[in-house]
This record gives sequence, structure tokens and C-alpha cells, in this order.
Amino acid sequence: TFNRVRQGLEAAGISIADVRHVFVSHIHFDHAGAAWRFAEPPQSATIYVHEKGAAHLIDPSRLIRSATRIFGADMERLWGTIAPVPAAQVRIVEDGETIRVRPYEISAHATPGHASHHHVYRWDDKLFGGDVAGVRIGRGPVIPPFVPPELQVEQWIDSIAKIRRLGVHDLYLPHFGHVEGPVNEHLDQLEERVRRWSNWYRDQLHAGASEEQLVPAFAALEHAELRDGGADAAGVDAYEAADPSCMAV
Repeated sequence: TFNRVRQGLEAAGISIADVRHVFVSHIHFDHAGAAWRFAEPPQSATIYVHEKGAAHLIDPSRLIRSATRIFGADMERLWGTIAPVPAAQVRIVEDGETIRVRPYEISAHATPGHASHHHVYRWDDKLFGGDVAGVRIGRGPVIPPFVPPELQVEQWIDSIAKIRRLGVHDLYLPHFGHVEGPVNEHLDQLEERVRRWSNWYRDQLHAGASEEQLVPAFAALEHAELRDGGADAAGVDAYEAADPSCMAV
């Protein structure tokens, strides 16, 4: 992915060496696994991150061990090399803090729920939503990436309300891209599924459903909703690649 970022920047007439400031929404590997590449010379970028994530960028060994339990032999294929970010280049940002990178001002907003160490970043009337703002492919349905181990439903609902209060015009998602249409409609879909899917899991668990039963049952629920929302077979596969339903279980 780092090489694709490099190619995209070069296509816009920008060198990777021009990147001096990297704002990390959270430290899951699909969002921060290449942070160390930007911290290397020649760019030697400053990496901005939530206080709870900073230590894991400086020493990612615990994260690597945890992820290896989930991904096993696929670790290298999925994530490539993961290396430390020098401590001197890690900058902790607080909730509500404004970072001035002339001529820009970027504000960080703590938004737990998907992860306890999650920030969204506001720049003018634009918001970079990380994973707490959901997964959406094209104009398909909005789904919440429910992943262990830090999922907190009540905090997620509070974070959606916080994003609403920011009153932004444009929302950008890592999975994937610019939200077309009113931001509040996107957030309505997201909040509805956070509430309903979490209630579905609660009811299933109270009924004694096992992990082996939940994996296909939740996949069937999610895939039916994706199809109802206009996704074809390829679209359902794309959502699965971006946010595997089994991870929620």
C-alpha cells in the first residue's frame, strides 16, 4: 500500500519526500502499518497519534504478536514488514488539540468505539473519519467495522454524535474515499447498524450461539443487507475484503 501511495503522489506531482506530517487515526495495521516508512529518511515525517497508540508505534512487537494470533501464516502477505517509528518522531495529540502545519490547521477529536485510541481529524469543513465513521464502497450501504478486542458500542454511539456536532460538509473514509451525499445520512445508516447489529449479537449470545454458528449466521445477515442495498456479488466480495464479517465474531 505504501508503494501505491507513492505512485498516487507522484501522479499528482508530489514526491514521497515531501510528506512531512502523517496523521494516524488509529494503530491497526491497515491504517498505521506503514507509518514507519514515512518516518524514514528522506521524508523523516512526524507521526501524530493518540496517546494510547504512541507506545505501539515506537515498539510494535506486542501488536505483531496479537495480530499473528489472528492472521497466522497470512501476516507477511497482508501486512509486509512492520518496523518501529523513532520515538523522537512520534507526536501525541490530545482530544480537541489543533495542530498547525502552515498554512493548515488540523484538529484532532478523540472518537473511541472501534478502538480506544481512535482520532478523527478535521481540516476546514472536511473530516477524515478513520474506522469509527464506517466502511462504504461506492454508493453501497454503510457498515460498522466490528472488530475485537476494543469494540465499545456505547462509546461508538457517542463518537457518532460527536462527529455530527462538528458539522462538516465532506467526510473521507479509509475504506473507501469521499462520501457522496449528506454526511448526516451516512451517519444515520452507520448508527442504525451499530445499534441493531450489536443487539443481534447480544441476543444470539444470550441464546447460547457458538462461534461456529455465529460466523455463517452473521455473514448471511450482513450479505443480505448488502444485496438489499444494491451490492452485486462482486460488491459483497469487496466488502468482505475490506471488512471480513468473521472478524466481528
